[in-house]
Amino acid sequence: MRGPGTSLRDGLEDLETERFVGREAELRAISAACEAPSGGIVFIHGPAGIGKSALLRAALADSQRSGSTVFRLANAREPPADGLLREMHVAHRPVVAIDDLGRGALVQAWLAETLLPNLPSRSVTIVASRQAPSDALLAGTLGSAVRTVGLEPLAEDEARALLAVRGLTGASAEAAIEWGQGWPFALVLLAAANGSPPPASQVRARLAGEELNAVAPEVLALLALARIVDRRLLGSVAGVRDPEVEVRELAALSVVEGHPGGVELHPLLRWALREEMRRSSPNRERELRRRLADQLHLRARAGESWLVVDLAELIEDPAVRWGFGGGDGSELQAGSLRPEEIPRVEQAVLARWNAAWWAGTRRWILEAPDSCVAVHDRDGALRGFCVATSLPRLPSWAADDPILGSWIAHAEAASSLGDSVLWRDVLAFGDDRDNHVRALLNATAALRSGVANPRWFYGLVDPGHERELALAAAVGARHLPGLDVRIDGQLLECHLIDHGPGGLVGLARDLVYGELGMAPRRVPTEDQVRTALQALRGHRRLSGSPLAPDGLEAEEQRREIRARLSLAADAAFGSSAEERLQRAVLDNAYLDEAEDPSDGPRLLNVSRATYYRRLKSATARLTRQLARDL
Repeated sequence: MRGPGTSLRDGLEDLETERFVGREAELRAISAACEAPSGGIVFIHGPAGIGKSALLRAALADSQRSGSTVFRLANAREPPADGLLREMHVAHRPVVAIDDLGRGALVQAWLAETLLPNLPSRSVTIVASRQAPSDALLAGTLGSAVRTVGLEPLAEDEARALLAVRGLTGASAEAAIEWGQGWPFALVLLAAANGSPPPASQVRARLAGEELNAVAPEVLALLALARIVDRRLLGSVAGVRDPEVEVRELAALSVVEGHPGGVELHPLLRWALREEMRRSSPNRERELRRRLADQLHLRARAGESWLVVDLAELIEDPAVRWGFGGGDGSELQAGSLRPEEIPRVEQAVLARWNAAWWAGTRRWILEAPDSCVAVHDRDGALRGFCVATSLPRLPSWAADDPILGSWIAHAEAASSLGDSVLWRDVLAFGDDRDNHVRALLNATAALRSGVANPRWFYGLVDPGHERELALAAAVGARHLPGLDVRIDGQLLECHLIDHGPGGLVGLARDLVYGELGMAPRRVPTEDQVRTALQALRGHRRLSGSPLAPDGLEAEEQRREIRARLSLAADAAFGSSAEERLQRAVLDNAYLDEAEDPSDGPRLLNVSRATYYRRLKSATARLTRQLARDL
């Protein structure tokens, strides 16, 4: 390895090494491996922009200071020259570094079968790769010598320190931390631009290179907008003919993370692609966002309630994103409160309120733990806590609660408020500006409330908290002065959110529509539903139908209306003989294009009069379901 200042590049690398901060646990793990007398392999892995090269440089500097001789290989595509191998064999404590291992099983096989057997037995090889070590490498003869170091985005204090050594502090640094989400490459670019976001093209080039060039434009656009892209979205929104194959191919990309049933694009790469699409094709981006919102709404209403988080991800209003969502901020995870964390919650409640309030909170924690949600960061530290419940699952003593008692009486007095969720405590520890803690708490509590798609939310709003007031205004919350809470002279307002007939899922879709400048969906009449069904069978266009927005191409309009009617039919009909018959008649007459309606009575073994009576009943039932789905 050349000495400091040998070239401009080496000088810049030395400067970056001097400004390296954080990753202390990772550096200790690498140092321990380098000091082991038997040698070994350190496999640093993580997505582009996560700081692998910076960590490798810092680790090599530590190794040199401790007396090791460092050898750097540009990549794993060419074996080291014989002369370099001879130098390694005579060197004191050789450390061999590969900054870009490359991708694929063949590269890792070359590492295990060609390079490592030719290195001195006491040497340590440090590899940086976008991919984790393969199962074959870990299970082989070298497996016990491999130490893996997987990198995650930086914690906020580490990100703040990284910006500070580059001269960015204060409000600009805090904004950069929020935007950069802990990704070192983004933070470095932000510091260089005094906190301004970098150009989208620069982010795309740095993260993806040419890796996305083979991805179809419609798929790329969907990856830019959807938090999780699964097989059904690929088929319904992007029009992919074989979604199963597409998911496998996408999952093989280094900038894509696999999830059960789908994939997720690198979050900053998603931002870059969205920015590029909005500049080059704003109408296309707008239409795709609308189609995606419709599909997520349909599926969430049909039973996949967790998709409301993905639906909320399409909302751009910062006030709403602060208070509801959870898709952002992969460093956070919602779960249950641990017994050893109860004193931390007690401390926070006592600091904000008083002992009487804590007595109530403690009872919920101990006697109704299913109403409690905790958010932890990736290190396991408690970042937030809330207590939320619903009318269907109230404990017997809930009416005695000094906070919720009057709210429960108010909700129970109106039978139509049976699907109400009530928030008692919401606490975000530390910085509460926009760290996604509140959004994740609220989203998780709603999903765990025991109500599939709640319409009404009761919650406290601090009139001095600008973010809480902005969220209440954005979602149309109504102040109920008679249910306010006063504690130690401080007034806390009770606000009621009515999400409308479509519940929480419907409001999320309507907020997306509003940002797109579109009117909310209308409830169709039975005649309009029948007309749509007949148009599907007759391959006719439906201009002005409330079942699909205007301005769609004919085939896209048919596809969207068919999907909406089919999902509604799945939810509308049960398993009784009568309901199965109604569904069969509806499919035969309209939804199943392979069937001949004129042959329906014979196929279903009913008279023509019975067939058409059941068809009328089925259409009416489908209309009622569509109204509920809004």
